[in-house]
Amino acid sequence: MKFSRKGSSEIIAVVLLVVVIGGLSLAVSGSIANQTRQNTDAGLTHTTQKFEETYNNISSQIK
Repeated sequence: MKFSRKGSSEIIAVVLLVVVIGGLSLAVSGSIANQTRQNTDAGLTHTTQKFEETYNNISSQIK
């Protein structure tokens, strides 16, 4: 197989395009994963605090 210069540059352009699109998709998925983790942590913290408040209220009423 013999590639002309035009064909070689087209292949390089396609490879670079694939690399750029792959990098962007990794960046987006990483950002979504980070935001999801932060939201989950915040939700769990709030739920734990509410659970502690409820437990303390119940235990103080029993005494």
